[in-house]
Amino acid sequence: MNTKLVAISVLTLIAGYGVFELYKYYMKMENDKFLIDFIKGKEGFREDPYLDSANVPTIGYGFTYYADGRPVKMSDPAMKRSTADKMFLEILEPFKEGMEKAVKVKQNPKQMAALISMAYNNGVEAIRTSTLMTVINSGGTGQEIRDQFRRWVYAGGKYIPGLANRREKEILIYFS
Repeated sequence: MNTKLVAISVLTLIAGYGVFELYKYYMKMENDKFLIDFIKGKEGFREDPYLDSANVPTIGYGFTYYADGRPVKMSDPAMKRSTADKMFLEILEPFKEGMEKAVKVKQNPKQMAALISMAYNNGVEAIRTSTLMTVINSGGTGQEIRDQFRRWVYAGGKYIPGLANRREKEILIYFS
């Protein structure tokens, strides 16, 4: 890319938005990238439909439904990674919005990332109405919050070591 063109573009952005706005925009992009990479890494990618640990048909990056709201079926065709990448961004938005509405106290971007990951894994409504959210919104202690994260390690009534591992990672992110 032409160096002069890049410099002119950057100067135009600075003039139009100001340095602070550009910094906020950059940090939002960095936080979104962290969140996306974390969830994708924990979910993994599977092109063919499969039953998750709770016996729910799943595809892509842990999708149990498509962006248009249709539930995943075991008879659905394989999904390309490029399709899953695009759909992930669409599907993630309601989880972000749901947690932003549910949290009533100030959270830093890493804390929000941990909560959005929890919601992505368990559902917005489940986390919104959880004791975890009550503890966070009432100013609970660090240990109380950790204990609540650690309750979310079951699927279909069974203890799932992978969920326990994910919760520990979310705790590390929440308190980083």
